[in-house]
Amino acid sequence: MESERWVAFRGWAGFDAFSCRLGLIGAHEKGGVEGQIGWFRRDHLVPVPDVASISELNALIDQ
Repeated sequence: MESERWVAFRGWAGFDAFSCRLGLIGAHEKGGVEGQIGWFRRDHLVPVPDVASISELNALIDQ
């Protein structure tokens, strides 16, 4: 069951949600998704840049 806030967010963001398959057939799905999230976090969000402003962040990104 999805909460009203989640449904509103999905509508705003423009994507559809789906559930993993139950039992042994879908047992591999959760780990795969969590692995992809970890990969994205490690490659794009770590380390968090230490900047004082958006313009400083943009200059850092341009380097």
